[in-house]
Amino acid sequence: MSLESTDSPNLALCIVLGDRRFALLAGQVLHIYPMVAWHALGHPNSSIVAVVRVAERLLSVVDPRVALGLPAGRVEVSHHLLELSGVSKNSGQNSGQSSFLLWVDQVEGTLSLERQHTQGLPAGGPIGAFGFAQNVEYPVLEVGFFAP
Repeated sequence: MSLESTDSPNLALCIVLGDRRFALLAGQVLHIYPMVAWHALGHPNSSIVAVVRVAERLLSVVDPRVALGLPAGRVEVSHHLLELSGVSKNSGQNSGQSSFLLWVDQVEGTLSLERQHTQGLPAGGPIGAFGFAQNVEYPVLEVGFFAP
């Protein structure tokens, strides 16, 4: 599934990691892929868990769970890989690097975020804001934090 034509700044994907729901701004997602088989890189202290070939390109697979305080995941056939544009951790701008894949348990659908706030959030963390959709608060992931 491709999201390249998404131009609404308030449109987000509702993703599931473990038993928690998060929002990811749809404009940052280039493509949604079903899970593919991979061989783990075997470096336990890295968020990069694998490198896989997708659409004739080698892309890093990033597991966001540890950075979010969640237990490490186990690969399931029902999981998804979200291709995100390469952004710099330092500037938040497109780094010119290739995109990367974020491993998520589930993509539940889209949300229209009514408002967002950053009150009480430390700068440079994995959560960039809190967004509200239908009176439910969702942590909005900061894509640049997870970029390899």
